[in-house]
Amino acid sequence: MRKLTAGRDVLGCLRPMILVVALVSAGCNSSPLLAPTDSTMVLVATPQVVPLGGSAEVTALVTKSSGQAASDGTTVHFSSSLGDVTPREAETKGGKVTVRFVAGTTPGTAVVRAYSGSVEATPLEIIVGG
Repeated sequence: MRKLTAGRDVLGCLRPMILVVALVSAGCNSSPLLAPTDSTMVLVATPQVVPLGGSAEVTALVTKSSGQAASDGTTVHFSSSLGDVTPREAETKGGKVTVRFVAGTTPGTAVVRAYSGSVEATPLEIIVGG
């Protein structure tokens, strides 16, 4: 029978257990909360026509198939074909999340998209320079 002495031997026995606890804890916080696959997402912009360099609020409304709002903290990703959306990733509260679309100096139609997991909103058009 091996005698454990204070210090090195005890730490050697505990090290694998400490590693497992650290990995499990890290894994719990690393995955974003995504909308359930049968959810719906709708995008709304205010205003829908912005001047060059102007901006608009874009809100994603995420609803579960039961009709309830998506859980708080559901991650929604945004993108735009023209201009920029900030932040590009945000979390819902009460089933909605609002980001800012900022038009650049190029006139045209910006197509804003949003998704959470496999749930995608119908793309939203914002007229820039109109």
